[in-house]
Amino acid sequence: MIIRNVTGEDGKLSLSHDGGDPLARGQFAILVDGVDRTDSFSIAGDSGWPLWETGQILAFDDGDLPEGAHIQIVAGGVSHTGSNWLLHEIGEGSMVGPTTTIPTTIPTTIPTTEPTNIPLAAGFTADPISGSAPLQVQFTDTSTGGPTSWSWDFGDKGTSTSQNPTHTYTAEGVYTVKLTVKKGIESDTVTKTKYIVVTEQHVSRLEVNSVRQFLIFWYIPANSVSIEYSGDLGKGSDKTPFVLTEIDPDDSGFSVTLTAPEKITVLLLSRHFDGWEVDNKEYGSRTITIQVADSESLTATAKYKLI
Repeated sequence: MIIRNVTGEDGKLSLSHDGGDPLARGQFAILVDGVDRTDSFSIAGDSGWPLWETGQILAFDDGDLPEGAHIQIVAGGVSHTGSNWLLHEIGEGSMVGPTTTIPTTIPTTIPTTEPTNIPLAAGFTADPISGSAPLQVQFTDTSTGGPTSWSWDFGDKGTSTSQNPTHTYTAEGVYTVKLTVKKGIESDTVTKTKYIVVTEQHVSRLEVNSVRQFLIFWYIPANSVSIEYSGDLGKGSDKTPFVLTEIDPDDSGFSVTLTAPEKITVLLLSRHFDGWEVDNKEYGSRTITIQVADSESLTATAKYKLI
């Protein structure tokens, strides 16, 4: 993000948000000489501001800042390292950009409550995702942005408007599942092709997803990112989310190499590759090789962040 110092005619210092994603209150701190003074800043006189967005100015309202004060804007780590990031600095030792050594008391754990102003983005999981008929599947909505209605298409002419429905597949086959979520006039759809496999044979699967950084701590789905793949299942590319599947009567295991693009553009903002996450393990290279064992199901997620 871009932060600019603004000095008014009265000589008081303010901070202008000049570009990038908004920052939710409670997810960053403004330190003055090492002390958290976030609550001493207001936006247009509002000391209860929930979000600092592009074009808004944070003004210090608690008297005059000490001459030569050291001001730092810091936030919890946005990468898998969990380190703290320095977003902006004024005063002795100033440098603008990320660092991994800023001592602060700001929490580095991800908040459990979704912040306001998260974009609407459809997402879901299912359990189980393969098995013999009749196969009862529990679908779980993981959409962001607070949707208020859900429309499911299970791929076998079955549908539902529940948030977290259960559906039973009665015939063998490979099924594509689609979820459309709505909130007011907004809507978003995610389709997972060949997602549910109903068979008595062995099934191995790799679900490939992509997410983008929003705010400091939050990642949300970034669908339709082209990922190249090669290996035992052949060579090609597909757009996230997609599933690579092997079905075999004896051993369904397979090896696949995935390559993610270096950057993506969402809403005119570029986000750069920040690593793969494969079942809670992190990998920094854009190209990774994954071995999926017989009857195993794994998930690989490409992560993108603002620089």
